Amino acid sequence: MATETAFRCPQCGEIDAVRKVSAIYNNGFSTIPNDSPLVPYGVVDKTITTITSLAQKIAPPPEPKDPGGMNLGCLFLLFIVFLIASTTSWIFALGITITLAFLVNYFLFKPLQKEYKELKPEWDEAIRRWSELYYCSRDDCVFNPNTGESVPPERISALIY
Repeated sequence: MATETAFRCPQCGEIDAVRKVSAIYNNGFSTIPNDSPLVPYGVVDKTITTITSLAQKIAPPPEPKDPGGMNLGCLFLLFIVFLIASTTSWIFALGITITLAFLVNYFLFKPLQKEYKELKPEWDEAIRRWSELYYCSRDDCVFNPNTGESVPPERISALIY
């Protein structure tokens, strides 16, 4: 009985219309076949994925982008620079490549990595808070059962951040 009262809607006091936000979000997607002949060429994905408007409103906060994947792209570009520069002299090519690698790392990757390291713990905490939220369809509100705070689904970020 004690756990049942924790999930009561703070607005109506009932539990019958209350569902976990993460469950509503995960169930808010559907895949339907796409038999549309509108595309005149190429290969078309034969399915369409849709999302309910409620699932869009209560979506989890987006994860910050880890800049680690950019390293491979820059390494490839540096390799191209090395190949082009090596047509003149190997020493020259090596010098230019090392200099460019240092500059790219110092001015591009370090700030991006620092920003990611600052945002990632905030996002982890936001996801933890999001996973605690519930939705009452009777009152169209999202609430945190631990604090009793409730907001309309459009303002879910007020409970997350």
